[in-house]
Amino acid sequence: MSALNLRPNNDVLYASKWQEIYVLTRHWQSDVEFFARELNFLQRLISKYFIWLKTDAHIVFAEKLQGGLKDLFEIRKTLEKNINIHLHHISALMENAFIYDEHTFKDEHAILEEQLADFTKAFKALKMEIFKFTEEALGKENLEHLMEK
Repeated sequence: MSALNLRPNNDVLYASKWQEIYVLTRHWQSDVEFFARELNFLQRLISKYFIWLKTDAHIVFAEKLQGGLKDLFEIRKTLEKNINIHLHHISALMENAFIYDEHTFKDEHAILEEQLADFTKAFKALKMEIFKFTEEALGKENLEHLMEK
């Protein structure tokens, strides 16, 4: 299991009430919506400053970062879709506890939780790379540009 998974084991999930799972899943939905805004910001950051890059190494690395962002956009989109479906299932279960198999549903919940934790870990790693790259590339290249004048 991922280091980001705060649940000690599945026993906690299986003892949880539907309302608690619903609230947790709504929180995930909010997180994933926030990730969309952050990904858009990071994409604009790279795109906006891409024209300032002068070295081939920096341009190649910026393209690699953009590829990583594209991958995360797709994963986030899939997570959002799956979370919305999951919320629909929870709502149905709260109305009729016999509509889905509870054990199967909670297994699916645990898988979704793991996918979100993996996405969060990948997002944070890429964000850190982007910040380091921006700091290094723009700092060095802007200093060189100023020295030319």
